[in-house]
Amino acid sequence: MAPDVCFIVPSYRSRTTIRATIDSIFGQRTERQFEVLVVDSSADDTAEWLKKLHPEVRTLKSETRLFPGAARNRGVRETAAPLLAFLDADATLAPDWLESLLARLAVSPDLSLVGGAVVNANPESLPSRLLHWIEFSEYLPGLPSGFRAALSSSNLLVKRDEFLAKGGFDES
Repeated sequence: MAPDVCFIVPSYRSRTTIRATIDSIFGQRTERQFEVLVVDSSADDTAEWLKKLHPEVRTLKSETRLFPGAARNRGVRETAAPLLAFLDADATLAPDWLESLLARLAVSPDLSLVGGAVVNANPESLPSRLLHWIEFSEYLPGLPSGFRAALSSSNLLVKRDEFLAKGGFDES
């Protein structure tokens, strides 16, 4: 039986950040069945290291470099879950992330996708803080929730059937 949700994490040279990402997924306070799928195209041993650290994570290794869109699409092809949770390898989730987004979908069934606030995973670095503010200023924690013209694919929950109907992510 397919899980309710599949967390899909594209990984490229992410060994220094992905542990916190995966730990935050397994820290979700939910009764939902979910799987975690990491699509890794690193030339190093990130995939093998991750398998040892979290054997419950399905790791797909690509010998060629996959950009995030292509890695996410590959993950979608590997799961039958009706809901897809896309998360970047340097993002972490609050423990109620999944349930909060599921609640939003429940009260607004016409929505195809919902996203959460984007918190900087590297706040000690001034360049990281500046780039984060520039790129994610519309998604910072503490802002009112509501409609956005676009959502960050760094933390996104999407209905699978509607995702597939739109053709998936651009792979270029």
